Amino acid sequence: MKEAERTLNNKGYFIMNQFDGFYGTVTNEYELYKGDECVMDHLSESQVIALASIL
Repeated sequence: MKEAERTLNNKGYFIMNQFDGFYGTVTNEYELYKGDECVMDHLSESQVIALASIL
């Protein structure tokens, strides 16, 4: 996961834990951002790793 996050950061993306709006963040769910824009949300760890190799 750390390698995937590093790869995405190098491409201008960053990962955050999924924000639920009421109670903070959701464990094991992630949001993908490009700048200030949320590109994808409700991602699992395996989806983040797959996106790092695709993008």
